[in-house]
Amino acid sequence: MFFASGSNFSQCHRGLIISHKKTLFSTLATATRLIIIIAFLGWAVYSESLTGIVASSLAWTGGIGIEGIMVFLGVVYLFTTPGRAAKKLPEVSNTDSDKLQLISIGSFFLPLAIMRFLRSGARPIIQC
Repeated sequence: MFFASGSNFSQCHRGLIISHKKTLFSTLATATRLIIIIAFLGWAVYSESLTGIVASSLAWTGGIGIEGIMVFLGVVYLFTTPGRAAKKLPEVSNTDSDKLQLISIGSFFLPLAIMRFLRSGARPIIQC
């Protein structure tokens, strides 16, 4: 339940940020998520107070919630409310000047690729 609602909350606001071409806020949200997850899992491994499955479950769902909150704060910082952000969405243009650029794709997918890489590297640590 929390996973689905947290994910939807995050993706809804991320869509507003991406539509306004402010992908830096999406990158900052993902970076914040990564830092908090790494710190939490480091604490869990060091203190040995949680089992691996509990620590990873909390990191996974908590990370999604943290990222959703950070993206929401980015929307509030830029536009005051999500409704105002939706009203200010740019009109869809059919001109060639609005074509998608490779740098835009890279700045969006780079944080996702880093998260995927770190997640695959964290599996052996969590399972120990």
